[in-house]
Amino acid sequence: AVVSTQSTGDERRIDLGCIRNVDCSIIQILDKSDNVAFYRFEGSAWHKQDIEGSLFVFSRSVSPFYGFVILNRRSLSDNVIELLLKGLEFQRSGLYLLYKTKQQTSLDVGIRSIWFENEGACVRISNLLNRCVT
Repeated sequence: AVVSTQSTGDERRIDLGCIRNVDCSIIQILDKSDNVAFYRFEGSAWHKQDIEGSLFVFSRSVSPFYGFVILNRRSLSDNVIELLLKGLEFQRSGLYLLYKTKQQTSLDVGIRSIWFENEGACVRISNLLNRCVT
């Protein structure tokens, strides 16, 4: 698959190298969005986290075979990485993509949201993520 953004070959290689630092089993970037922000639903309200940056949807050489990462511009060590497990559902609402984490071994289970600067990117990424989990 080809990344659907207008990245050059050099940019794609640099991006792939960066996200491989997060997970060395990543083999390909399927799509990306340059500017997103991460939210958590806690109690009865949404809370914006100090996580903003580029989102990459990727494929991996081991199971689970798909996932996404948000490379945080605000902190080199505080990235978001989600591996796409069967049954994970994404729901789009305007500029937001909502999902509930399914990792039963994690203490960090909950409802999450990703804000996209661009609605077209939100639609495109939402469709891709939903295809990857089915």
